Amino acid sequence: MDAAQLRTITPAANEIIAGPAILAIDAERAVTERTAASGVRVFDRRDALVRGRVTLSKDGRRIEWRPSRPLRAGAYRLSVEELATPDGDRIDERLDVPFAIIDAAVKVPDNLEIRAFRMAAPIAGGIDTRPAGDRPRGESLALIKAFDRKTGEPVELALDREGRRVDLDAIRRKAAEAHAKHLGKVTPALARMMAKGPAPKAGR
Repeated sequence: MDAAQLRTITPAANEIIAGPAILAIDAERAVTERTAASGVRVFDRRDALVRGRVTLSKDGRRIEWRPSRPLRAGAYRLSVEELATPDGDRIDERLDVPFAIIDAAVKVPDNLEIRAFRMAAPIAGGIDTRPAGDRPRGESLALIKAFDRKTGEPVELALDREGRRVDLDAIRRKAAEAHAKHLGKVTPALARMMAKGPAPKAGR
């Protein structure tokens, strides 16, 4: 058995996971429970082993790894090595798959392979984007760049907290119209500066 007989590995290399981490390897032939338990491991960014549980499907072709406790946001690496079939055929090539976990309170469809993720919130005149771990008060959106797992097509979308797709351009237009109605030609950036008040004078 060679590495070509591993059909799919989830996550893909450099994928971003938003939500519970369930890592999966699908093989063309069944593998043994013993080699799956010893050959599928996860390491954190310091290369420390992450505790987790490995399970096999009934036909032995799907391996799943689940963490013993929820993974913290950060970089990780899935390591797959020395799997074997009940007949003794082996996969000798080692596979290392880097991936990242983010702390995001947004439901993301399972069919998306995330490559970029930002949080956003409507503000006067437009949209304020923030890092993935930020959770803006009030209305917030997730801005996602991804690939569809089935078709491989690139996808760009905005989701609300419940995972519903929203029209980002419509939100931008609404914010800009509201800003123009109240502040006219004052730019959004200038409006925010005015709201903060004058800058303190430097001491002599």
